[in-house]
Amino acid sequence: MTISPQNLEVPGLDVTTVAPIAVGVDGTEPCLAAVEWAAAEAVRVGASLELVHAYPATVIEYPVTPVGRQRAEIAFAAARERLAASPYTGVTMTTRATQGSPSRILLRSAKAARMVVLGRTHTGRVSGLLSTSTAVACASGAKVPVTVVPASWSGAGVGVGDEPVVVGVDGSERCQPAIRHAFEVAADLGVGVQAVLALDLPAGYPQGWPIGNGTGFLREDGRRSLQEVLESPRLSYPDVKVDAVVDERSPADALMDYGRTGNRIVIGGRGHGLVTGALLGSVARTILRRAPSPVTVVHSP
Repeated sequence: MTISPQNLEVPGLDVTTVAPIAVGVDGTEPCLAAVEWAAAEAVRVGASLELVHAYPATVIEYPVTPVGRQRAEIAFAAARERLAASPYTGVTMTTRATQGSPSRILLRSAKAARMVVLGRTHTGRVSGLLSTSTAVACASGAKVPVTVVPASWSGAGVGVGDEPVVVGVDGSERCQPAIRHAFEVAADLGVGVQAVLALDLPAGYPQGWPIGNGTGFLREDGRRSLQEVLESPRLSYPDVKVDAVVDERSPADALMDYGRTGNRIVIGGRGHGLVTGALLGSVARTILRRAPSPVTVVHSP
């Protein structure tokens, strides 16, 4: 499905019965890019948007924080203005402004959402909704998919063109929810899936390794693992074209490279619900910080 202004009205679908997409807003450009990406995703799944703003409580303002509420309204107005100039003006929106840390507020919103979306700066800004720690905490603790949109995202690639959905595969059951999500998105958008399994060979390989463990053997083993994990989703989505790739680089380097020309990158995580995000995989953390395209972390179907 190509997302366009004509798709804003979905016949026979009541968005009030579909869980909303929660998107963090603070009025900055990266967050506004995330709002537009979330709106495109809302059109794809027939959902509404919940604009979420978290503002801190200070000693002077607590318990009443008029300044915090005013900033929230400014952020909400900026989000509405951004969508008014986009093809997604018909998306239903609600707002929520709450005192507290961004990660806790967004995780609370995630309990009633189908996805959480955040923006990310070029420079690794560490304040508020743009914090890498906020993204990692949400991607670790939320049971729903969490998408981080880089500031460089320009709107191209969401339902436009034939860019594939790139998904990271490690051959384990842990990556199955991410694979399923990637196939579902690709089927909706009418694009293919690029499944990437990275061998992560050490520098200088194969010097010093036992005879018989050459790159040919490892590549064949990787291809076999790819075929096994892709068998079920291929049967469920027979119309989705699949490009199965075995790469010798690290998972982070390989996925970020393929993601440059992809619609988005989909990865699994091993978060255990900790707000700190300490148990999110190192590959996921690296990609969330550096990927040039939107990244979706999926823990469960």
